[in-house]
Amino acid sequence: MVGGHRSRIRQSLLPLATTFWTYILLCLPRVCARNFTLRNEIRGDGFYDSFYWWNYGDPTHGTVDYVSKRESQSLNLSYVDSSTGNFVMRAEDASIASPSSSGRKSIRIHSIDKLQDGIVAMRVKHMPSGCGTWPAFWTCTTSNWPAGGEIDIVEGANDQGPRNLASLHTTAGCTIPAGNSSISTGFTGQTDCQYQPGCSESFSLSNSFGPAFNQNGGGWFVMVRDTSPVSSTSNERDLSSSTTTTTTRLPGPGISIYFYPSSTSSTDLPSFLSTNSTPPFVLTGLNATNPALGGRSGENWGRPAAFFPTTPTPALRAMGSSNTTDLAPSCPMDRYFGEHEIIINLTFCGYWAGETFPYVSTCPKNTTCDEYVRNNPRAFSEARWEIEKLLVYTDGASRIAAPPRIWTLGIGFLLACIIFHC
Repeated sequence: MVGGHRSRIRQSLLPLATTFWTYILLCLPRVCARNFTLRNEIRGDGFYDSFYWWNYGDPTHGTVDYVSKRESQSLNLSYVDSSTGNFVMRAEDASIASPSSSGRKSIRIHSIDKLQDGIVAMRVKHMPSGCGTWPAFWTCTTSNWPAGGEIDIVEGANDQGPRNLASLHTTAGCTIPAGNSSISTGFTGQTDCQYQPGCSESFSLSNSFGPAFNQNGGGWFVMVRDTSPVSSTSNERDLSSSTTTTTTRLPGPGISIYFYPSSTSSTDLPSFLSTNSTPPFVLTGLNATNPALGGRSGENWGRPAAFFPTTPTPALRAMGSSNTTDLAPSCPMDRYFGEHEIIINLTFCGYWAGETFPYVSTCPKNTTCDEYVRNNPRAFSEARWEIEKLLVYTDGASRIAAPPRIWTLGIGFLLACIIFHC
């Protein structure tokens, strides 16, 4: 009876002890890992269940006719490739678009589920290319844009970049540092995130967009949004050396966008992208190669292709950055970014592709973008998204720095485990 009683106590303590030590491990040594939990893994037909088809006018005034889900399937503009299982969404490439229509038929889809802080990772095998094209993979506010913000993960026009451009769009008051960052590999373009054109960083790799991306077999695009304020004792963030009891509210480091070409070795990928089975959670603090984003040994994320830091200045300094351009006051992102939906689309011409079309050396000079898109269907045989999978991780646990007194509790739990052999 005594043994059975002890066994029941041991069994009751085991889950609590396991939870506690998991928490301790997440909070070592200085900045707690952000625990993002898998919310959705979308492949093939799953896109039909996880997205709704936008079949309204184009907000960017493109030469495009966004079709419904039913029409996209009947016209074979969206389908699952039977040989690969990949989801394909493409432009119509067999007929001339009537001058009375809004433009060439194409696809724009929005996620049904909404997200805030989290990870959005998409393995793309092929992206739309061709003169007049303007493909994008992004997240956007469900409010009155630009209130709530927009994050452009993949975007470009007329096959030009030739590198991918990542951007933020916000209301007034959000800026990013000028110049090159020691944290990312990208190059800063615009620094004011307000409205249009927003703030931006261009990727350094030439195979991150357009034909070069497709010729290389595609790759992974990963966006990590870590902007919510967290609780931290002062000395845990090196904000003060005088006390361990004062609690301050700090934002997450910001918004990071990573690009991994298909040629990237599995040893150079974060483990959640390289494993055969998708893990149920991702700890973004385990980033040995990027201390400014919470680096510790364990994961190899590498440097992001674009990084948009939040404020205040000490948050990045405490997490390892010594570059003054990284530490400039910029944007309290938790105030500028709200609930978002994921959007994947292909439009034509419009504000960007239409305005730059005449200046692209590889595009025709004897016609306008609108005329070209309407009258040359065969020019859009490569205007398609081919997606292997989309992973969505959302906020699964609070991130809080562990004060010293927690070790007293830890010792207590450890002794209890020893006594009861848990």
